[in-house]
Amino acid sequence: MSDVTTILLMLATFGLLVVSFPFLVRRAHQRCDDVATGVVNGVSISMKYRWLMLFQDYVANAFGIVIVTFPFMVGFLALAEVAGSGDVRNVAYVCAAAAGWALVAVLVFAFGWVAHLVSLLRQAEAD
Repeated sequence: MSDVTTILLMLATFGLLVVSFPFLVRRAHQRCDDVATGVVNGVSISMKYRWLMLFQDYVANAFGIVIVTFPFMVGFLALAEVAGSGDVRNVAYVCAAAAGWALVAVLVFAFGWVAHLVSLLRQAEAD
């Protein structure tokens, strides 16, 4: 594959990641806030629904980000393999590393938030 084609594919892939990642993160954080406060669209919700939102919405959104980010990382690695020059290959590896870092960061923070929200919901049930 020519370097120009590889560069264009990297730009398109990176652009799609840049557009989709903030949208998905915003959705996950909104659900996190809803679970933590117990208020959705100005209406109080039950504890049962808060637990359901934690596992059905927040976990699905947070780990969905990881699942969506993984193909980007693999795609950049595949582009590195077909790159003609070393410079283009290095850029593809840097993009793959950035996507991999985002994947790991979201995964670590999602586990931390789930632990925090579970603690928060247990405390709210005890009160």
